[in-house]
Amino acid sequence: MKLLSLLKRVVIITKKDKVMICSLEKQKEILCSLSEPKDDYERSYFQYICQKRQMGFLFNILSNFSAFFLFIIFYFKLSLKVMSKSVTECEAVFLSNDISRNILPDTLYEEFKEIMYNNNFDAFILTKDDKRFVRGLWKRHPLSFYFLYKCMMKISMYSAQIQMYSPKAIITYSEYSFTSSVLTTYCKLMNVEHINVMHGEKLFDIVDSFFRFDRCYVWDEFYKDLFIKLRAYNNQFIVEVPPSLKMDLSYDIKPIYDFTYYLMNENEVQLNLIKNSLETLKSQNKRIAVRPHPRYSNKRLISKVFNGFSIEDCPIVSIKESFEKTSGIMSQYSTVLLQGSYNNKNIIIDNLTNEENYKRLFEVDYIMLSKPHKLLSEIINER
Repeated sequence: MKLLSLLKRVVIITKKDKVMICSLEKQKEILCSLSEPKDDYERSYFQYICQKRQMGFLFNILSNFSAFFLFIIFYFKLSLKVMSKSVTECEAVFLSNDISRNILPDTLYEEFKEIMYNNNFDAFILTKDDKRFVRGLWKRHPLSFYFLYKCMMKISMYSAQIQMYSPKAIITYSEYSFTSSVLTTYCKLMNVEHINVMHGEKLFDIVDSFFRFDRCYVWDEFYKDLFIKLRAYNNQFIVEVPPSLKMDLSYDIKPIYDFTYYLMNENEVQLNLIKNSLETLKSQNKRIAVRPHPRYSNKRLISKVFNGFSIEDCPIVSIKESFEKTSGIMSQYSTVLLQGSYNNKNIIIDNLTNEENYKRLFEVDYIMLSKPHKLLSEIINER
């Protein structure tokens, strides 16, 4: 499994700082080359094909080769495991993996009174019925071992969750996973509803193509239309803004900053470009703060580059407190821009740090370009 993890890391590093891993024209060509899927098995496989065709030849060969051995080994190994049923019964399991529970829409809390927030996915099992289900996939795609291995491992994880908690629903945030549609069919066989919730910004990217859940919650009609363009199943979507976006801000607090820049995963060159822009604003007597990304930012590097700026400490200063302290939300294309829009903040899109990516945002249907905003270049040139 270490080789697959290494290959995945290489892809993530390759994609870093890019709006698209391959051109929009190439993505649309791949998307249009596939027929209308007949069932969820085909939806998952087509999503896998879309992702596979974006990767290099070497990645596909190595991943499929290593997955062949892993598939055979774990097919038998997981079938030997025994698990006691219903450790703790609950109405729904949220496969949260440390993601904030605030991404769940309020209506899910109203519907499911007992939700298990599960951060640990170390339980895997394959029952006889599970193995029969996996063999059905194997017959349809006998040589696609990376596809088969990933689907089998997710099925074995879901099987364990169902046996431990006997839920009515499994809630996830995995529209990007090519296993998702197969898992929807698997859940139906287990009399479990498969529900997806949106958890981050989405652009036109065939990584998110063809998927189907029983329900898929999105933040805006814009995203529903975007996913349908990506050929996701069109009757699954429910538009609802979760608590993570519609924060109950206190407007009695007077902002102490004119702008707060919300960083993403910028490299050192880009951080210095951002610093130069913010220095210009400081010279115009603007009050500026910088907020690192809680997961992706190199905080030591940020402390070095933004020496002399107010840098927010993410664990100590919540995103709600951060919004209350500032008048303007500034970033390249982070989710915080949409959060700011929902909370009546001034929105500033950084069009200077990575001009190539900014131009591509028009091509890949970035939602904030259709909502009220200003550009960083405009703010700098204001007098």
